[in-house]
Amino acid sequence: MREQNWNDKLKDALREVGKSFLQEELAFYALTSKIELPLRDKLAYCLFKEYNKDYDVKRECNRRDIVVFNKPSTKLSLIIECKATHYHSLLREKTKSKSIQGMIKDKKKGFAKIV
Repeated sequence: MREQNWNDKLKDALREVGKSFLQEELAFYALTSKIELPLRDKLAYCLFKEYNKDYDVKRECNRRDIVVFNKPSTKLSLIIECKATHYHSLLREKTKSKSIQGMIKDKKKGFAKIV
């Protein structure tokens, strides 16, 4: 059996995230907090639960949303930056640019060196 790559692992974890919230729970979070936070936390937990034997999953590690290290070597395996935006923000040119710039900034931050 071939080793599953991170794309497959993330797809599986995101499917699990989608099933793990109660009815209307995400709507509540969207109204009362930054929506990416509960999604980030649930994704980190799903990755931890599934891959804890081979990987060390950390939340908010060195200013990154989720960082995954190989065990036992602590070699960096994956960096995840979570970003959410409102649909209507992508419809207007002024707010679209700001939303996209935030995603680009997070992408660059994700590739910066982890100490």
